[in-house]
Amino acid sequence: MDKLKINEEEWEKLQNVLISMIPRYDEINSKMTFGRDKKWRKLIAKESFNKNIAMEVGSGIGTLAIALKAKNIICIDPSEEANKIAKIRIENLRKINKEFNERNYKFITSSAENIPLNDNYVDIAYCSFSFRDFKDKIKSMKEIYRVLKNPENGKEGGKLIILDLAKHENFYGKFIYSYIKHIAPKLTNSDAPKMLAETYKAFGTPHYYAKIMNDIGFKKTNIKFLNFHTIFILQAEK
Repeated sequence: MDKLKINEEEWEKLQNVLISMIPRYDEINSKMTFGRDKKWRKLIAKESFNKNIAMEVGSGIGTLAIALKAKNIICIDPSEEANKIAKIRIENLRKINKEFNERNYKFITSSAENIPLNDNYVDIAYCSFSFRDFKDKIKSMKEIYRVLKNPENGKEGGKLIILDLAKHENFYGKFIYSYIKHIAPKLTNSDAPKMLAETYKAFGTPHYYAKIMNDIGFKKTNIKFLNFHTIFILQAEK
């Protein structure tokens, strides 16, 4: 496991941990962030307002997807079970909230490295606490770049927004790792954060990935830090 790739064995292990989290996913995230994760998702969800097609890669059980405002929302996750739960959540919300009947949700079981969508298709793409877990980050970023809409007729191209834990190559990074590895399991009463700590340990800094995105062809990359620099939002346009 390194900054760009997770090998097959490690990825399978990680997927098993993420699947085991499904029944308590929102609860574990809320306890780890002291409830702030909802605020961060709401912040990035605003960018989908008035968009035709929004895509979330690594959508899990739909925690961000239900906050998106685009007319059409595509949820892509390698776990069929996660997609099933997300679909049930959306259907339940349709029964009590008219707003959800105005949106079209589509659920696709696939990895970030192989997105089964046409080129030049998506207005805005999200990776919400999922980018860190991608098996091949360069291939994933190239796939997202491919499906984002091209800039044309004076209009901006599609946008990618990544929300994740901020890695720091200093003492502060070691502090965050220690929190996830040793304190978060006690706060959440779950061993899942221990595996997430390992993905954080192998993670690169936001600036590291921003440079790679520029090399791929993304423009206007911008990094914003939240919560005492423990969280970052990385935005870029095609």
